[in-house]
Amino acid sequence: MIRLALLLLLASPATLATGQVMLDEDRIPEPWIEVIEDVTGDGQAERLRLTPLSQDYDVLTIEPGVDAHFSAPILLPVWQNRTGEDGIIVTSDTSFTIRTGCFACGRYHSFYDTKIAWRGGQFLIAGYTGRVTDRLFAVTVTCDINHLTGRGEVHVDGEKMEELAAIRAYPVRDWDGAPPAACEAAWAYESDSFLESWTADRDQ
Repeated sequence: MIRLALLLLLASPATLATGQVMLDEDRIPEPWIEVIEDVTGDGQAERLRLTPLSQDYDVLTIEPGVDAHFSAPILLPVWQNRTGEDGIIVTSDTSFTIRTGCFACGRYHSFYDTKIAWRGGQFLIAGYTGRVTDRLFAVTVTCDINHLTGRGEVHVDGEKMEELAAIRAYPVRDWDGAPPAACEAAWAYESDSFLESWTADRDQ
């Protein structure tokens, strides 16, 4: 439903008529952030934008450069970035990171980084790092996933707690904006009962 809503919001009527995504510039709100850099390694700059869609979601738009390897813009719903930091971070000429989360929301600082990489002629979800700091207990739980290897780890304050198996890298068009299912294992370390025990041992 979110994807349908963003298409109806941003796409021109020709999209529905032809099936080819065509952006209607008059319908696109001002982006929170826009980055124009080469992220496919072909020397041509792509345009990356995060644009408000709703109270909770933004739209990630990846627009092709001149003579690009993909012909139509890619539009994806992502959680809003309320961290106070840039929501798009270019990490190389073939990869970039989307940062979402919320700084000082209730008792938590949360940062969720999704790495998108150009591999084999397409954009893939290549990695994920979620960091949640409980401000009450002053403890940070991290879930780090490398989708290129299908492996991950959970850390508490930098100490490895367990290893994870995760799905391998997959096309960005299939991403729903949610964290990897493998990271559900990390949430157990955010419970009050665990944190009380952890900090009691830590502070001895």
